[in-house]
Amino acid sequence: MQLPDKVWPPCIQNQGKSGRQGDLIFMSGAESKQHKGMDANTPVPMRGEPNEKPVGEWNTNMTMCSGN
Repeated sequence: MQLPDKVWPPCIQNQGKSGRQGDLIFMSGAESKQHKGMDANTPVPMRGEPNEKPVGEWNTNMTMCSGN
């Protein structure tokens, strides 16, 4: 986590909402090359075909980061 310590520090949220599972939401100024120049409220969509389970069942999510 980065300073200053606050309610919403710069971070990336991995979406778990039905129909949007795996989208990345960049919060409080966090950036990536895929998100650069996009509106702060625009998520980066998950790559590949949706593979989430039906509503009411649990999904498993693995997020991998590489580089700086």
